Amino acid sequence: MRILVITATVLACFLTLTMVVFYRSRKTFPGFGHWTVGGSLIAFGYFMMFFRGTVPPWLSIAVANLAFPLSAVFYLSGMRRFLGLSDISRVWYTIPVVNAFVCVLFFYSFGADAWRLFFASLAFSVPHLLTSVLVFRDYPKTKSLFDLIIGTEMALASVIALARALWSFTIPNFEVMMASPLESFFFIAAMVLQIIITVSFIMLNTERFERDLLSAEADLKINVQQLEKAITECKWAEEELRRSEEKFSKAFHSSPDAILISRFSDGQLVDVNEGFSHLSGYSRYEALQKSSIGLNLWTDPQDRETIIAALQETRSILDYEFSFRNSAGKILNCLYSGQILLIGDEPHILSVVRDITERKRWEQELQNTLERFYTILSSVYSGMLLVTNENRVEFVNQAMCDLFDIEDSPKSLRGLSAPEMIGRLRDLYVEQADVLARMREALVQERPLKGEELSIRGGRTYLVDYIPIVIDGKPYGRLWHHTDITERKQAEQERENLRSQLLQSQKMETMGTLAGGIAHDFNNMLQAIFSYSDMLLADKNEGDPGTKDSRKY
Repeated sequence: MRILVITATVLACFLTLTMVVFYRSRKTFPGFGHWTVGGSLIAFGYFMMFFRGTVPPWLSIAVANLAFPLSAVFYLSGMRRFLGLSDISRVWYTIPVVNAFVCVLFFYSFGADAWRLFFASLAFSVPHLLTSVLVFRDYPKTKSLFDLIIGTEMALASVIALARALWSFTIPNFEVMMASPLESFFFIAAMVLQIIITVSFIMLNTERFERDLLSAEADLKINVQQLEKAITECKWAEEELRRSEEKFSKAFHSSPDAILISRFSDGQLVDVNEGFSHLSGYSRYEALQKSSIGLNLWTDPQDRETIIAALQETRSILDYEFSFRNSAGKILNCLYSGQILLIGDEPHILSVVRDITERKRWEQELQNTLERFYTILSSVYSGMLLVTNENRVEFVNQAMCDLFDIEDSPKSLRGLSAPEMIGRLRDLYVEQADVLARMREALVQERPLKGEELSIRGGRTYLVDYIPIVIDGKPYGRLWHHTDITERKQAEQERENLRSQLLQSQKMETMGTLAGGIAHDFNNMLQAIFSYSDMLLADKNEGDPGTKDSRKY
């Protein structure tokens, strides 16, 4: 049995030395140091068993029964650290101390080696069983063979220790390390399990290292790919920046608008384009010698103060209208747009000035034309209603208001929606539903109406023309033209009455002429008859037969 103890001591020392060398020469993970301490404690426990008889028995028993359970506690703590769990409670480290005290107490007070072995086996087995549970619980995530080996070996070590303790109760006068085949078996099994557990600890650490190495390699490949992509994007960004600068330079110098860059602090011009030289009359060299104030470009200095205040508040301004003075003293109408930008660490102003003098002149001409057009429409006697594509009233003349008894002024009606304007008109229509239906039909079909007569309350009649305004195939609104034809209708009716009377008189005159002709012809016939009768009577005497009757007629 002593040979087995010597062998176990040598193996335990060798395993401990192996773990120490591995710990010092390789990358290890949290918990491996605790496993190394645990292996050292087992070697130390075997060492004390080897020197039993050389050192006092109580010391050998106390140290051995402290070392073996404490190694199991370090194994448990190391496994929790290795799995990334929180460390065990410090109470666990008191169990081996209590176990050592109990074993010494049983040795001197009771002389019961079986009970001493039972308590020592229990203190050794519980941490091993918990370590086994941890490893088996982690296996579904790692799928590691060494997890299965360590879990199984830890469970077997617990079972063997407890089996040895229970077996000791069956042996009368049992003594630890007694000469017995079964005791030798338990001792050899414990050594074999310790070898397997130690090797499995090393392989488990190596496996994780290889797994992390593969993961790191994959991450490295991803990082390399991302780096290559970043380098490509950086090169692309540099190329885009170069192109952007080139495009900006071309846009800056070729723009017809005046573009200038000036310092925000004092207004000193830093760069101007050809458009600025064309607008202001100053060459680029002349412009860069002064500020915008020095060039006397501002007709009203308050405009510059307003622009600076807007830039300070919002860092940009768009289409601010102001008066610009060129080198010849001519005042131009311009639009100003600007934005603050940083050149180096100093703020500058990028300004764009657009000459709108000609546009303003054309706008004024157009406004004058519209005013003349509105004046002409306002002076006609027909009612005019102009509606935009957005169904808003654009123009109404006074005649329209008079025709429909609208008390509001024409200007106040501008901007009303089409339904609101119809609401002002519909009450005067005699047949509202019919009129509105015809209007909708004309609007839907976009066809013009001409000469539509509408009956208006009060016995009036209006003639309505609807004209869709289309220019170059695009609609630009609708024109409704209303004319009061009441008097014309009345005059037409009077003419119709006079014509009827004239026709009647002409008929009577014709009848009179016809009757006179007939009477004249009949009178001529009677005259001939009377003449022939007188001639016949002239040859007759009074006494002739029939003479008396003839004269009677």
